[in-house]
Amino acid sequence: MTVKQMHREFKISLDKVDSSATAELLPSEIDYYLNEATMRFVKTRYSQNNLYKKGFEESQKRTEDLKAIVVTRRMQISPDPGQSFAGCTVYSANPAILYLLTGTNIADTTSKYMVYLNSSLQLSKAGCSSIVNPTLVQQDDVKALLRDPFNKPKADKPLILFEEGVIKILVPTGIVTDWIKCTFVREPVAIYLGTYPINNVIGSSVNCDLSSHTHKEIVQIAVALVIENTSNPRVQTIASNIASIE
Repeated sequence: MTVKQMHREFKISLDKVDSSATAELLPSEIDYYLNEATMRFVKTRYSQNNLYKKGFEESQKRTEDLKAIVVTRRMQISPDPGQSFAGCTVYSANPAILYLLTGTNIADTTSKYMVYLNSSLQLSKAGCSSIVNPTLVQQDDVKALLRDPFNKPKADKPLILFEEGVIKILVPTGIVTDWIKCTFVREPVAIYLGTYPINNVIGSSVNCDLSSHTHKEIVQIAVALVIENTSNPRVQTIASNIASIE
């Protein structure tokens, strides 16, 4: 469904074919509600905050819902001398600076990191390298894990955690982290009709980049947001309709 088709379906669903039952919305306002609905759709499908209490990849439908925005990219990585743990070297990986997998020097300027799924690292020592899967840990578990001989960072099991918007990688001293490849849910692109200026410029229209079968659901969520904001008595009806298609 193109953005123009989403606008048309939005108007029909909201206003019963321009019956003037609700106030007319500007294209920029419709885009706002469609984008807000898209973000709510993604967060609901990823988490368990939905009718069936199922999250991402717990059902085939939710996997299909988000497959278009699940990507794998390499991240900018550098040693972090500002942090130190006994027997460990710390690296920082920045989710805001991404590279395509075809080469670490080719930047991806369109994908925006949103939710971490998994990652892999290439570690090297004395000219030998290997690819391993790190273990994601919580901040309050780090000190205990570093004292635990069975769970502290090892050459085949480094630890990672999140801090100040970056990924911290803990590897044993003497081992170098060459790169990190991360799979994550990226932010969906902002829907834009292309008929009004943004920053004094009118650009090309931008369609929803989620799987096409999700577009009607997103439109219905957007309609529900408008109805809820206007205290329309249809709010209960539209809410039950949305719940039935989750």
